[in-house]
Amino acid sequence: MRRFRFLLLLSLCLLLACTSTVQRSDGTVVRFSESRAKTFDSDTYRGTVWESHGQSICVSEQGTVLYRGYEKTLRLCPDGDQFRLLLQLFRSIPDETPALELPAGTARLRADGDAAKFELLTNPLQLDYRGNETGIFVKTEESEYRPIESNSIARLQSHPNTEWKLSKQTSPIERLDLKVGADGAVSGAITLNDQPIACELLFGESTRDNICALVKQNATGLDDLLLLAAYQKGKGDSDRIVTRVFQMHVICDPQGFFKDADDPKTLLLDKRVTNQITAPEENWMGMNVHELLFLMEEAGWKGEDVRLFDLPYPCFYRLVKDDQTILVGAEYLWSDGFADECVTGYVRYAGRTVLSWGGYPPVDHALAESCNSQLDVNPRKIIGNSGYIGDMSVSVWFLDDGRVAAMLISYPPSGDSADIEYAIFG
Repeated sequence: MRRFRFLLLLSLCLLLACTSTVQRSDGTVVRFSESRAKTFDSDTYRGTVWESHGQSICVSEQGTVLYRGYEKTLRLCPDGDQFRLLLQLFRSIPDETPALELPAGTARLRADGDAAKFELLTNPLQLDYRGNETGIFVKTEESEYRPIESNSIARLQSHPNTEWKLSKQTSPIERLDLKVGADGAVSGAITLNDQPIACELLFGESTRDNICALVKQNATGLDDLLLLAAYQKGKGDSDRIVTRVFQMHVICDPQGFFKDADDPKTLLLDKRVTNQITAPEENWMGMNVHELLFLMEEAGWKGEDVRLFDLPYPCFYRLVKDDQTILVGAEYLWSDGFADECVTGYVRYAGRTVLSWGGYPPVDHALAESCNSQLDVNPRKIIGNSGYIGDMSVSVWFLDDGRVAAMLISYPPSGDSADIEYAIFG
């Protein structure tokens, strides 16, 4: 009898040792049992979102599984009882289809009810998981949305028609020249052993991503990877810096460019700024907004600041000349008690037709209009980015038909739920 009780107690201890618990924000407890868990089946969990410590696993209605974590978005492809990880890289911000998917390792993903366990097995690209190589994800009620880079000025893709060259600072790379096209795609040439090689700079997808990859032109796989890096996003005062300098911190160096360099391994690109009093478009991103208005008015444009919701400060700026209109988004940058208002994006129209843009791409007007029928959802989630923020309570989006959508969040002193006022102007 004692032996039976001992075996029963031992079995119970082993069972508890193989069970993990996670407490949701509402206080409910979710358990994951190793003995009950089965390989994650995307067909079973279509349209679900799973979260763990700021990371998420999103399953689309079509069954595509995405891991969104620090710096990166990875696609999980079933491979027996494991998953292959693919790093998704895009040519321009509006692209829905990746230009390249690099093999980023393997993982195990198993589910037990509302809990799933992610275990990283291999990591050939040396991606940073911030100590979360193994974690329990809990199914949530959140709906999936695809956010766009929250700091729009950080990516070269947001600086159309600009040129960037390797900084004069010491670099093991002989020369690197990149040009951003009108659509935001970045291409150019890297010089190795006196031989120029055509290349492209691709970027990761989501708002958490600050991954970029320098690859050979028309790359198809890992053999075409030149450098994998995390780029500087800019915070506060450094927002102005990233409009003129693009800094990459090397993560993976398959060609061995930096094998003899000390950490941190960095690569700096300088933006070529044209010094013309007419303020050419390639200079706009990062300019002081009032300097831009002054120079454009000197060239015959009529400028004005636009205030919405009876607010005492501008929400965005507008320039008009003949049949053309330019809408300008800006952000305050504080330095030593002085506020410098910096251009963080714009859209240029002929009538109501988009001619060009920088920062966030113009929003589909049908998508913006759909926010009116979904008042229980923050428009930032529907549109997919935070817009131009004149104040933490206000977001502004420029639409593809010349109009402007704006949201005001009012926070009551009582601590009750905030009220959202949303409208489309123009």
